[in-house]
Amino acid sequence: MRTFAGAFAIFLLSLAAAAQANFTATSTGQTLIANSKALLQAQKSGDVATAQRLLAPDFRYIGSEGKIHDRGDFLDNVKDAELKDYRTYSEDAVPIDDSVVVVTFNCIIHQSEGDYGLAPRYQNISNTWVKQGDQWVLKFQQSSPLRPID
Repeated sequence: MRTFAGAFAIFLLSLAAAAQANFTATSTGQTLIANSKALLQAQKSGDVATAQRLLAPDFRYIGSEGKIHDRGDFLDNVKDAELKDYRTYSEDAVPIDDSVVVVTFNCIIHQSEGDYGLAPRYQNISNTWVKQGDQWVLKFQQSSPLRPID
């Protein structure tokens, strides 16, 4: 009986993993990964209009320094185009329910020198997207430094 229960548990876990892998490849998963990259591109180019379109009115984020910021702070950073370049990898989309999806990815960033010049070059970014009507908007973002050994 234990063997059957163990085999059944492994089977259920493999189904969950397959469902997750399939979601990332879905249209919604790919759209939200693309939206996350579009937001980075807006930060790089200073495109405030795109950032405003993608952000929820009550958007909040935790920067890589661990402080909580609001939408206004984020848009100010976009306007200043402090992000000089970036490269994303290991993108994934995890559905929470029909109207909430978390997109995670690793990012190598290059920022201008100054107050924000100390931001970690390697970061893990998590974006929480929510569906409002027919549109997906970014509700919350957290950036966490990646250590060289990660």
